[in-house]
Amino acid sequence: MLELERTLAIAAAIGLGAVSMAAPAAPISSTLSLTAFAQAGPESATDTQSASWTTPLQPLSVSVRARANDVVGEGYAEAFGSAQATWAADGLSGNVTFTIGWDTANGYASAVDLRGSGGDWRYTFVADTDGVFSIDYSVTASGNSFGLWGWFVRWDGLGGDILTTLDAFNPSLVGSASRPLTAGQTYTIALQNNANLSGPDGLFSSASMDGLFNWRIVPTVNQVSEPSALALLLTCALALAWVHRHRRATSAAG
Repeated sequence: MLELERTLAIAAAIGLGAVSMAAPAAPISSTLSLTAFAQAGPESATDTQSASWTTPLQPLSVSVRARANDVVGEGYAEAFGSAQATWAADGLSGNVTFTIGWDTANGYASAVDLRGSGGDWRYTFVADTDGVFSIDYSVTASGNSFGLWGWFVRWDGLGGDILTTLDAFNPSLVGSASRPLTAGQTYTIALQNNANLSGPDGLFSSASMDGLFNWRIVPTVNQVSEPSALALLLTCALALAWVHRHRRATSAAG
């Protein structure tokens, strides 16, 4: 009888683990991409780099630099950017870091642009349980920050932007935002910078900004995602109750 109780207790523990340890999200895809464009007088240059998973949750890294030299005006414009994205081993949290900006010779340039199409970073996943996606952000600028603008934080899964950090004169901003998750739904979170500047030569000078984004997925507590695990728990509870009653009956008869 003791052996039966021990077996049932182990089964109950396994069932409880199956109920509470259901994966809150399943990764689908992710990309990291940057584009740098620079123009000095009639000359221009563009550099684009992107990276995506070959194995889910793999770290991603990109770096771009575009330099345009105006031989006639003896000046140059250079736009640059780098980014890294990492994930925790369980895929439920991670961070994305950016450094982007531009440099010019004596304020000489016609245009610089670091906006790409489709987002600098995108992550698509399926929510396996109800929960919350949250993101903490910190954006800091240096130099003449006019034109850096900051980042969009885009929540494609529910539509619209989760956050807009845009400010033409000073993109520096610290804060957090969150969105609910519904089990079975597919979501995409995206980060998109809006750094660009064009105009007369005297408008330009060296400038850069750093963006740090830490995100996490937290499941709603006491989620039950496996009906079979719940059935196992119920079966074990009934069996343990029967064992207890049988022991009491045996003791009374003795």
